[in-house]
Amino acid sequence: MDRPQSLLFTIIYLVFYVVLIFFILKKEKILSIPKITSILKRMLAAVLFFLILLTAITVLTKLFIPLDTTSKIPKNQVILTSILKKNILSKILMIMYIAIFGPIIEEFCFRYLLIPLNSSKLYTVIGSIISTIIFTTLHLIGDFSNCSALINYTVISVGLVATYLLTRDIAQNTINHIFWNSILLIING
Repeated sequence: MDRPQSLLFTIIYLVFYVVLIFFILKKEKILSIPKITSILKRMLAAVLFFLILLTAITVLTKLFIPLDTTSKIPKNQVILTSILKKNILSKILMIMYIAIFGPIIEEFCFRYLLIPLNSSKLYTVIGSIISTIIFTTLHLIGDFSNCSALINYTVISVGLVATYLLTRDIAQNTINHIFWNSILLIING
């Protein structure tokens, strides 16, 4: 890993632990702060979601992918990067899709439609599994030999399913997904 990327991950982990400590102190009522606006709460939740997923992906990748192999860039990322390098109109449209429209459509299709919140636990579990399988499969674009991408997309999907089941709030899930895609778009250029 090159130096700027290492520095970025170090900063992200530091922010993650500061936010985590903040939430623990607040939950234990050790730290009292004035009322936080709802938008700020949603943004903090999205940041926490991002940092937890990033940590899970990093740990699982280190555990399951041998050190002597190099991870390939996922096919969908290669395709998106090639589109982003085209003319300015393609770049603008792709950025809007990746950062805004894609997450909205995916959350509606993969979480809201596939996971019945007001049904039995069995249907919710089945819907969650189907949602994760379809989300991961569509993002892999048939490249099932890429273990790193498989881990990444599975963790992202499980994280989004879990937050949807915990919060029962498709809007918060959509914000989490938009934040995730936007940060990765910034990091990957």
